[in-house]
Amino acid sequence: MARGDSASAMSSITAGANYVFQPGSGVEVLLERVAMQASVGTAPNKVPDVEITIYDGTNDATYITSIPEDSATLLRVPLHMHFTNSIYVRLNNRDSSTHYIAALGTVTKA
Repeated sequence: MARGDSASAMSSITAGANYVFQPGSGVEVLLERVAMQASVGTAPNKVPDVEITIYDGTNDATYITSIPEDSATLLRVPLHMHFTNSIYVRLNNRDSSTHYIAALGTVTKA
């Protein structure tokens, strides 16, 4: 991957499971958008029913959850989360069904 390349992924994730978005060694990515088939809230504040956590393989820290009151505005703008091979992102399916989750970003260092 080269700097400026698209770094995107989409996968079917079962209820309560997560998708790990982890670049290869030496690569850094800027996460800009997250999308999911399921959403919570009412229009115009519907957001993907996903929890975004920062993860190092052992420990995690919640970055944002799908609670419409606190995240609807945030998920309408680019996330601008930088991550690497050692500190990366997990996208947790909070819905009770299997859904596709997508992550879209840009390579900032290759």
